[in-house]
Amino acid sequence: MLNYDYKNKKTVRKQLKSVLDELVVQKSVFYTVDFTIGLGALAEDINELKYSLKTAESAIEQRLIEGTQKLIESMPALSPSEDDDLLPEFSKNMESALETLDLNAVEASISLLKDKALNKSGASGCHILHLVIDACNIYAVITRNFKFNIQNPQNFIENFSSHADMISSAPALFEYLSNVICGSVKSVIETKKQADLKPIRTAKQYIQQNYMKPIGLKEVSSVVGFNDSYFSSLFKKESGKNFLEYLSEVRMSKAKELLKETNLSIAGICEKVGYSDLKHFTKSFKKYTGLKPNEFRKLYS
Repeated sequence: MLNYDYKNKKTVRKQLKSVLDELVVQKSVFYTVDFTIGLGALAEDINELKYSLKTAESAIEQRLIEGTQKLIESMPALSPSEDDDLLPEFSKNMESALETLDLNAVEASISLLKDKALNKSGASGCHILHLVIDACNIYAVITRNFKFNIQNPQNFIENFSSHADMISSAPALFEYLSNVICGSVKSVIETKKQADLKPIRTAKQYIQQNYMKPIGLKEVSSVVGFNDSYFSSLFKKESGKNFLEYLSEVRMSKAKELLKETNLSIAGICEKVGYSDLKHFTKSFKKYTGLKPNEFRKLYS
């Protein structure tokens, strides 16, 4: 408001409060919207308007502490740097959590930041808002350092800041921070999981195409670009069975198909599914199906 007599300051404030009260009464029309009016510092000179605007913005941000549906008087346009002492610890905790993609540790680091920030003496809405936005920025930087892929990182921060600026309370603001970061981490975990599964899919495809040959762990490991030990461990973890168990399963499945659908001899089938020893094939087939090959053929052909 411009060009009103300073003597009318109380009247102006009273009228603004009446406007706010009317908005609150009509709140049902606006569904989930909460209202706050922030009063900037009185500016007696045009050069003071910028500062007045900043104090009005700080007053609006104070809703995070005092609550909405209030007329909040001008707040000092303070620097958010006073909360910087909380950010290094948060950064350290977040980096440690993201290094192992530990979702519980990510949630704990945000919860710790929230507890310390809200229990800090003299905390203001301005400090809380900028602290949370800075925390989100720290998360984005760490993910970039770890080369984690988050979609549109610049939009990620802009969208977060824009929405954070509309939240009505400090607890809700930290809940939003937690939801956004944890949602992003879950996406990173899923992407990494799919990346880890790709070599397993490649290995399985190679086995299915070459089961009739004398292939082994070393050959398949080389195909997917891993050493034997790591590939064996990863295959077991992702498939629930080790390499030899899966290879035998593929061979036995094909042997069952040939026994049911062809007139090939047992020895011929043994050779076609990658076995060079008929006795070993027969023993493996019985272990897998509970029947010898000729018994299986009689029962299912």
